[in-house]
Amino acid sequence: MTAIYNLVRCSDGKTVFSFPAGGRYLVDTSNGLQSMRPLMDNEILFTVESAARFLKKIGYQVIPPAS
Repeated sequence: MTAIYNLVRCSDGKTVFSFPAGGRYLVDTSNGLQSMRPLMDNEILFTVESAARFLKKIGYQVIPPAS
């Protein structure tokens, strides 16, 4: 039997998504709508911070935007 995880919204206790353990999933909220999908083997996710760290590590100079 495969373990199942539930993503539960705390405000009302509603289960928003259920998914099997052991995979990689992209969960997103845009304009109040939630979506979730499995990540393909060839997909990589970067946050702004992790992209900047990666670029610095391989020798680029990262200059943040002016405030």
